[in-house]
Amino acid sequence: MCQLPGCKEPAHFNPNTGKASEYCSMKHVHEAKSRECARSECSRTAFLANTAGLQFCSRACVNEALGETTSTVLNQTLDDETNCGLPGCQQKALPGGTWRSLRFCSEAHRILFVQRTPVPFGQPSAEPYTTQVVVARDNTSALELRFLDEGHPEHKSLADQFTSKWLHSKPKLGVEVLNVVKIEVPREVRERHEDYKTMVPNVRRRFHGTFSSRICRFYVGGSMCLRPDCGLCNICMRGFKIEDNVGHSPARGKRRQWLMYGKGLYFSSVSGKANDFSAETEKLATDGTTVRCMLVADVAAGKAFVTTEKYFPQMERPPLGYNSVVGEVGPHLNYDELVVYDPAAALPTHFVVYRNKSPPPASPTLKIENRETSRKRRGGHVSSSSEGKVRRLTPSRSRPRP
Repeated sequence: MCQLPGCKEPAHFNPNTGKASEYCSMKHVHEAKSRECARSECSRTAFLANTAGLQFCSRACVNEALGETTSTVLNQTLDDETNCGLPGCQQKALPGGTWRSLRFCSEAHRILFVQRTPVPFGQPSAEPYTTQVVVARDNTSALELRFLDEGHPEHKSLADQFTSKWLHSKPKLGVEVLNVVKIEVPREVRERHEDYKTMVPNVRRRFHGTFSSRICRFYVGGSMCLRPDCGLCNICMRGFKIEDNVGHSPARGKRRQWLMYGKGLYFSSVSGKANDFSAETEKLATDGTTVRCMLVADVAAGKAFVTTEKYFPQMERPPLGYNSVVGEVGPHLNYDELVVYDPAAALPTHFVVYRNKSPPPASPTLKIENRETSRKRRGGHVSSSSEGKVRRLTPSRSRPRP
């Protein structure tokens, strides 16, 4: 099995040498190497909360690579809370300056802490970089949802794509990703997609907006509803279905209306566009904030018919010989579209839970008004003392007291 955290592919076997690699591909080899501890003699995974500079797996490697003196100087820049956050560990947290989190002495202890933390629903996960697992079953199938820790490589990749590809008009303070959840669809759903993409390749990762039922709250601390009227649960459990969800998006008022490129499944590389179709996933979280979720899918586009037109005149599908439609940005489209016409072409792989960023708590401030504004608002006269302070006098009256 590939040694990169989160990958479940078999490791590559070289028939010429008769040896198996630790990883499934050269891409994962390079990704793992870029995450190794910076100490030359160490090959363990670096502390992934590091965002800049050298990365190390533990305080011991920091001390050995940088020297005790440098490590001591770095420690002096921290506050008093420098002990490792894992209960029972007496080691100091990693040095400041380079690290985003100062709570743990090593990456291994950060993972242990996350896995031992009680979860509001689901069950703790023993898989590295996975905080919890939610299992749902119906009469015939089983589904797993894996909540990925921020150290998981798929979390960073998807969160970066989500924020960088918003492109749509953003809320004033922007959006923030709260969770990235990996969807382990039932075997029959995955096999259907695998069979399709062997015949129709050219797989692309795209965003898709959908809706959820009122009682479905599994991404805000509740449980999956698995109701037939919940688009989110049905897609996670059974894959995409054209008959059930085409034309029934919140942006169209839940009723079938005209579709640009016919009856198909619509995706976009622009997360902000998919957000327009995610309004009915909106839920109130336990902390009082409003969150939404958006699906991420692998879409086998095959041979794509590229157009800049707003719609297909007198036809519901692309011309014969094409598997999909790509609507490119132009005079009729502000954001791209990818449309497929076979449910097997798309596989839900993740969903992103997100919300609008909130402003930081406001500190108490003294509101200062100029004299003219104060006089108009209060209906009185304003005068200044010799010290330059403003004081309010008795309100003026239009006529004398009788």
